[in-house]
Order: sequence, then C-alpha cells, then structure tokens
Amino acid sequence: MIEAPTQDALIERMVEARRRLDGVAHRTPVATSATLDQRVSAQVFLKCENLQRMGAFKFRGAYHFLSRLSEAERKRGVVAFSSGNHGQAVALVARLFGAPATMRFPLLVVTSTGAAERSQS
Repeated sequence: MIEAPTQDALIERMVEARRRLDGVAHRTPVATSATLDQRVSAQVFLKCENLQRMGAFKFRGAYHFLSRLSEAERKRGVVAFSSGNHGQAVALVARLFGAPATMRFPLLVVTSTGAAERSQS
C-alpha cells in the first residue's frame, strides 16, 4: 500500500514548485465581485488564470514537470495527447526549454484549438 505524504512533505513540494515557477509563471490576481456574492449568497473568489501565460493554469504544471527533467531527457522530447489547454501548455514550455514536442489530437478536434497548439510550438 502506498502511504500518503505527510503535511510537511506536501508543503515542501509546494515550496519547491513555487521556486521553480518564480519569474516564469505570472502571479495571477484573485478578484471578487459584490454582484456575484449577492447572487449566490456567498463570498466568491475568482482566480484570474486567464491572465496566465497561454491563458490557463496548465502552464504551471507543464513547466514544473519539464523543469524536473534532465537536459538529456528533454532533448528526447515530449508528447502530449491533448486538444486543449494542456497541449498548448506543453507546446509552449517545450519551446521555452528548446525541447522537441509532439502533439497528438483526437480525431475530432476543434480547428481553433489545434491551430492554437501549433502556434505555441
């Protein structure tokens, strides 16, 4: 059986991820809306990840993963099976690292999404 990491281990992982992303990922703001709060009878916080590089939080995960690979591993390239934000993030991050990237799309992919991924690589 696999044991769950301790709280200290999880915090250590988050601190390491934050260090790797410092100066690379945008620090996106958190917004609030009195109108939205009133409509749902709760306080709502909106994390503005649309302001992140390539417009989604997926950039952070892709960058963190590729930054942990050795240079030799990155030289071999990466593959993403995605027609969405994940594929766009992998394509952009691979380009930032100078790593080859191959994108694979489902047979039925929205044309604009595929074009966006091709533009990132």
